[in-house]
Amino acid sequence: MNGKDIFQNKEEALKEMGSLVSVPEPPDFMTVKEFIQFAAKLRGREANVESLNAKLDLPNLNSKCGKLSKGQKRRTFLAAVIAQDPQILILDEPTDGLDPIEIYKVKSVIREMKQNKTILYSSHILSEVIDMCDNVFIMNKGKIVYKGSVTNLERIFRPNSVKVEFEYQVNSGILKELLAGIVTRVQEDGDRRFEIFYDGESETRKKILRKLVETYDVRSFYDSSTSLENAFVRVLGVFSGRS
Repeated sequence: MNGKDIFQNKEEALKEMGSLVSVPEPPDFMTVKEFIQFAAKLRGREANVESLNAKLDLPNLNSKCGKLSKGQKRRTFLAAVIAQDPQILILDEPTDGLDPIEIYKVKSVIREMKQNKTILYSSHILSEVIDMCDNVFIMNKGKIVYKGSVTNLERIFRPNSVKVEFEYQVNSGILKELLAGIVTRVQEDGDRRFEIFYDGESETRKKILRKLVETYDVRSFYDSSTSLENAFVRVLGVFSGRS
């Protein structure tokens, strides 16, 4: 670990590592400030609690950890890990239980840390992985089924359909004829709305848009979103040899 043999010199190797487990439980009897300071002292550090408070918007520093909510415990534990200043961090679902503002703050801190630390970031939220990570490992039943850059992973999730809304009612048959040979399917989604499926290539998307605006008054045109659950199943199917 970080060049140190975990079997021959476990203590020295583990000094380089900090971890945020999936359900962090700081000691109930400690206050937020006491726990962060205690965690730092375990590694011979001095915690800058005020700085961490400003970055992570921690709960009241004098609150007992046992009275904190799930999200508050997670932010407090993350602050304690950061205070230890490890070179390698293992973060297991670091944004679980946080509200959108808390998520934004936590992710900002993690982005800052990744500039000079190694972070192993575990999450089942694929959009978060793509947003935060440089390289990705996907595991299924204890086996790695994909490893590579986020750029390659994004190609798997690129949208393969667009949704369009016209200013007035459009005949679906005529629309299908207009896009024949360019798209794979046109699905009606109301009087003036359609979902158009294609091969996912950016050039094809441009052709679709060009054809539509040349022929109709287009009110809106945007990529369809794929559910993350379905996207993950697609990855497992692609890299595990399943259809």
